[in-house]
Amino acid sequence: MKQFSLSLVLTFLFISNTNASRLMGGEITYKHIVNNNYVATLFSQTSAGEDQTICGSQGAQLLATGDGGYIWSVITGDPISIGTNFSCTFCPNPTASPSITTTYLVTSTLAALGSNTDTITIFVVPNYSISTSQTDTNICKGGNVNFNVTVNTFDSYNYYWNSSGIINDSSITNPSITFANLGTNFISVIVENSNGCLKTESLYVNVSGSNVTMIPDSISICTNTSTQLNTEVDNGSPDSCGLSMSNACYGETFDSYIGNGTTSLLAGAPNPYLGIYNENKIQIIYDASELNSAGFLTGKITNIAFEIIQKGSTQPYSSFTIKMGCTSTSEFPISSQFKSGLVQVYHSPNYTTIEGWNNHVLDNSYEWDGISNLILEVCFDNFNTTQIDFISQTLTPTRKAMERTTFGGISTFGCYYNDGVAFFERPNIRLTHCSVVPNPNTYSYL
Repeated sequence: MKQFSLSLVLTFLFISNTNASRLMGGEITYKHIVNNNYVATLFSQTSAGEDQTICGSQGAQLLATGDGGYIWSVITGDPISIGTNFSCTFCPNPTASPSITTTYLVTSTLAALGSNTDTITIFVVPNYSISTSQTDTNICKGGNVNFNVTVNTFDSYNYYWNSSGIINDSSITNPSITFANLGTNFISVIVENSNGCLKTESLYVNVSGSNVTMIPDSISICTNTSTQLNTEVDNGSPDSCGLSMSNACYGETFDSYIGNGTTSLLAGAPNPYLGIYNENKIQIIYDASELNSAGFLTGKITNIAFEIIQKGSTQPYSSFTIKMGCTSTSEFPISSQFKSGLVQVYHSPNYTTIEGWNNHVLDNSYEWDGISNLILEVCFDNFNTTQIDFISQTLTPTRKAMERTTFGGISTFGCYYNDGVAFFERPNIRLTHCSVVPNPNTYSYL
């Protein structure tokens, strides 16, 4: 019996000049003698991941890790039918949609010595459906809307509401939400039953309003005389950041480019189209000085575009969402919480990328004050993984981009992650912008 220290004490059993032993952490140590010196090589133990729960027509995204050469089979449950309830048996990440609870076995043909198999159980639980309602879809700034979600079967449920508005209680069936952000506000609710099956539904509310200033020519007049009353409505440069009351532009529109890199510097760096993962959330900071230098002094942002230099994805990006905000922050710590308080400006249920500039016409234009730094958030939540769409990136002197990526399919929601890791590699961007213009339809005086 002999001991070696490799950051923890490993014990090897000598069988011959070539032998192996299993580590506490699930790795395999392969040891042989070279010139009378013991050489240890670590191999990963095969893992099929954590058990999952599905219901109805949902599927489960599996992911095997280890040394490769994976083969999937069924131990108990619904037999594999390629293309019907199982996407592939000779791959690391098949999609499984069994009709009954099923336990799968994954075997690694490349694993060296020791355990090369693992199992995962997909629990198939009774299905249910949800329906939602709301008291209004068009309100004035500062108004509130009552929402309600119902289910069609009796059970114990958890509710998770999310909105940029102020929610009186995000964990009940019928919350009331007050909205202050102009434009289209998106709301989502996730329902979880006692078996862990998740359902989600999206809603929206259009919020209108404006800052109005009335200035009379004279504040003192005589009886039976009149004075001119001048009314101004959100004209020229915005005084603060936020959603615009309309998407209309005053005069010409202009494009400003931030970032001069022509290649993809790091495949895993923040990228809005990182399709190799199920969930992806990034935040990016663009300094006011950079925007000013690019010719953008102040005004309304109507379009956001990222450049794909090599397209790899073969499927759309689900729930592709862009949020914006203003910040005094100019860089991210290496690991920290994502910035909160951003407002949603774009949402696509399924966005398909193209090679070249991918132009996202905002659902709601965003007004930038010309002083604050601009922060963008992009996220998606795919059921299946695909390949990376490589984008143009530029190396920045400080960490101006942050990212969180995971596998998980329907079991998690990329846009809800709270923390990430910061990078020096930042996506290049094209912003289309214009001057702010008032867009009143009717004036009425009381």
